[in-house]
Amino acid sequence: VVLFQTLNRELPFKGKNFYELRQRILSGECPKWIDGPEKIPQALKDITKKCLSKRSEDRFQSAGELAQSLRDLIKPPCAEKK
Repeated sequence: VVLFQTLNRELPFKGKNFYELRQRILSGECPKWIDGPEKIPQALKDITKKCLSKRSEDRFQSAGELAQSLRDLIKPPCAEKK
């Protein structure tokens, strides 16, 4: 939720009260992205979507697994040999 909110500048799920919010979290799909002036890479959107997955088996199984996916995302391309 924090990753989505940081990137999208809004909470992924909204409700008028606790019960409405809970229902949207439990039954709603991953919210839509707002395309702002900064282009968010699709790979980062995919990581965030996986974090918000309803089914636990579809989410990262550990913080280490999530961290590795984020590290892989920011790895610089291999330098070409001269």
